[in-house]
Amino acid sequence: MRIYLIGSLIILTACSAPRTETRFVAPEIPAALLAPCEVRERPRQTLRDVALILTDHVEALDACNGQIEGIAKIVGVKGEK
Repeated sequence: MRIYLIGSLIILTACSAPRTETRFVAPEIPAALLAPCEVRERPRQTLRDVALILTDHVEALDACNGQIEGIAKIVGVKGEK
């Protein structure tokens, strides 16, 4: 009987412990990092215009990759290189 009383005492004290609550907290990501990278329309009549369009796309790609790296730093994920 003593063993039963000691065992029930240990088990019942675990029930009276305060409940813990798990909350998932997402980090704040600035709106500028979530904005899409847009490339403006240009006329494409000469080869120079095509070169300017390609330059615009490369700059937009660099900007988007920078945004992804910024988000990865905020979230704490190491990016692949």
